[in-house]
Amino acid sequence: MSDAVFDCTQIITIEMDNDMKEIISTINRFEEIGINVLVNEEIDEKMKRKDGRYKGVRKYFENYLFKDTVILDEDEFLGYYNEWEEREYPPFEVKKFVEILLDIIKKESIKKVNLIIVSTASEEREDSYLVKYIDKDEVKEKNLLDWLFNLSFSFLDEPWFWCFDIIIFKFE
Repeated sequence: MSDAVFDCTQIITIEMDNDMKEIISTINRFEEIGINVLVNEEIDEKMKRKDGRYKGVRKYFENYLFKDTVILDEDEFLGYYNEWEEREYPPFEVKKFVEILLDIIKKESIKKVNLIIVSTASEEREDSYLVKYIDKDEVKEKNLLDWLFNLSFSFLDEPWFWCFDIIIFKFE
């Protein structure tokens, strides 16, 4: 595999009836667990810099991004999952992440949400993807926690999930 273009990146992209301003206070709640939130213009501004970390994100995921995009800028994000040992006892950060994500998904004006979790993304796009389609009206905290538990090292006895560089949850 070639060098990573970007890694440890989390993206939430939203298709909605109204303006993003309607849900920005919900999105900003990710900061409660130490995650810096970059929204639309902030992502574009960061990408313009020569050393812009997210320079290729929009092009790389063009088939999965909606008009409104949020990058959860936290290098240690996957670490929350790595140390999760028992499915029934998620770390505080994971539980809070799921709570906030569900608040976004369940908003009436939201049509679709894609959650993209990137371990590593390479220049040649030879990465392995897992795309999971989920009915947004049916998703529950327990289901989401179960799916996310698959990111933990404790799940390695069934390592199918860790075979993927990029995991995309499509809530429609």
